[in-house]
Amino acid sequence: MSQLTPAKLEQLAGRHAGVEWVKGQLKQLDFAEAERADVLRGLKTYIAQGPEHAAHFKMLYQKLPKEKQLLPEGF
Repeated sequence: MSQLTPAKLEQLAGRHAGVEWVKGQLKQLDFAEAERADVLRGLKTYIAQGPEHAAHFKMLYQKLPKEKQLLPEGF
């Protein structure tokens, strides 16, 4: 479960929202829809590893600031 940390989830939430996380002139997020799909696929794969992973994700997600809890309803 150590693969998903609070910092990693915050980065993924930002990536899902289209927020660049690396300072500089290079753009990491080229295609917003593809980035969102990639984030959701990765989190679904993580959650599918078992109930403890799902509970860990839920606990971390609930600790995110409300303005960063932007994943689709019912995710």
